[in-house]
Amino acid sequence: PDVQFNKSLTQQMITEYENTQSLIEDAPIWNNDCFKIMGKKWSGFGDYKNINEVLVSFLSEVRKGDYVAINAFIPRNSRNENLVAKLREKIILKTKTPTTLGFGPRFLHSTGQLHKGGANTGVFIEITQDPQKDNNIPGETMTFGILERAQALGDFKALQERGRRIIRI
Repeated sequence: PDVQFNKSLTQQMITEYENTQSLIEDAPIWNNDCFKIMGKKWSGFGDYKNINEVLVSFLSEVRKGDYVAINAFIPRNSRNENLVAKLREKIILKTKTPTTLGFGPRFLHSTGQLHKGGANTGVFIEITQDPQKDNNIPGETMTFGILERAQALGDFKALQERGRRIIRI
């Protein structure tokens, strides 16, 4: 039901990029040398030494009947699939909660509808990274990496505006 909402937010991001040659991203609520966390601070948010402490604290938001969704806007290759699968296993063990895993932007049109249009029972971890290799989109002023980041930012904002519990790493 909310596919168009996400598309509209993504289009706003793209238009913003075309006008300014940059995507506006929220300031991190936590960061270190390797990671930045974006989102709204949650109950119990504090000073953390590492990403593990941040994730454990964020996952304390999981309640009975919830699920955890990992939305990975990173290259889908065997290395990343293995790393995200390990993260998923640790989340299942920690929370005793069902999880979903989707590689973006592919999942947006399917489970993305559940995320934004279904009951507010999802706890979302969106993972992005700067592209290591990027290609221009023929006839456009942006690269595929910029397009994918705009889609991730649009999805993040759509989930936030729906009152979902979400962080972006």
